[in-house]
Amino acid sequence: MDISTSTSLDSDTDYAASRNDKLFGRGVLHVQIFKARNIKGDEIAGMGKADPYVVVKLGSKGNRSPLKSEAHQDGGSSPVWNYQFLFPLQNGGTAAHNILVVQVYNENADTRYCRADNCLGSLRMENLAEWVMSHEDNITEPQWYPIIYENGKKGAEQKGEILVKFYFQEVDEGVFASGFHTVPSCSLIPGRTAVGVDDDDLEYSSAGGKLERANTLTAVAGAAMGVLDSASVFVPLLVLL
Repeated sequence: MDISTSTSLDSDTDYAASRNDKLFGRGVLHVQIFKARNIKGDEIAGMGKADPYVVVKLGSKGNRSPLKSEAHQDGGSSPVWNYQFLFPLQNGGTAAHNILVVQVYNENADTRYCRADNCLGSLRMENLAEWVMSHEDNITEPQWYPIIYENGKKGAEQKGEILVKFYFQEVDEGVFASGFHTVPSCSLIPGRTAVGVDDDDLEYSSAGGKLERANTLTAVAGAAMGVLDSASVFVPLLVLL
């Protein structure tokens, strides 16, 4: 796995074509984003706590309609999202699908200040398929990844960390033909309480490290669909009828 300090998608096609990376097969890529910590605020605004949300893009040019979570109002430096992002790869992945960008934005809903939402930092991952599929059952543990902010002449600066879990679910052609997950989507993780509510009872390590369990948790399953919960127990997401 490569974590880059650049979050631009403009030259990703050239990047992907120049490498011989492992590729995803036919299936659904699950990206679960739980929370962030030590996110540095907006120095320009300086008005109260930030209301952070995440935007997730997969592929050389990103999704045509990037997926975004709800904002954690007054989440400040420790926002909690509990969101999952699903990316169907009906014909299998290409080299371009090895690039994932997660951007953390501050929602500026107060029209009195006439300010667009501003980016607080980003995570860019390259060679994603090899990283995910090197894990047992194509499931990674939740891990902290660095959030990087490109500050012009000052260069790249770490602005905090974000807790993410990945799973690639292999799916046969018939499942897609039945209409399951034909377009990218996002929603609250089944079994999680809500945006802004930290359901975790674990301490997680930084990327590449070992997950340390602070307490024993029981598996949590969604009502109609399965979920990868914080105890790392997998219940299949797709319900095959």
